[in-house]
Amino acid sequence: MSSLRVALLLACALLSVACSDPRHRAETQLRNGGDKRLRHDAALLYLKIFSGHGKPDFVNVWYKDWPPSFQKLAPRDVGAYIDGFSIALASENLSQRGLYVVPESMDQEPKATPGTRFEKLADGIYWYSFGK
Repeated sequence: MSSLRVALLLACALLSVACSDPRHRAETQLRNGGDKRLRHDAALLYLKIFSGHGKPDFVNVWYKDWPPSFQKLAPRDVGAYIDGFSIALASENLSQRGLYVVPESMDQEPKATPGTRFEKLADGIYWYSFGK
């Protein structure tokens, strides 16, 4: 096999791995201006979910209610919490990873708990992992 063919196969393999990594895809969208849109859409969705319904600890957001900026990330699930939204991009066994979005105009940071970690990616946007 020629060295050019090997190099092309290697480049395709690396690109395939990068595209399948949910964190990489999410960070690329954030770098391309998606952070402001995510936070704005989160604020609108927050009003829709929590106005008139009280403030439960958690609401599972139905996929038909996901704004386009959430849908673009191809989430497995979206959850609404008092302080923001979890956008699950990967899950296995009893764990979940993805973006945690604090709606615009809210400035509180999510708090880590046993089994929950948050890593800041942009203002109001965190990479989270729940579970194991």
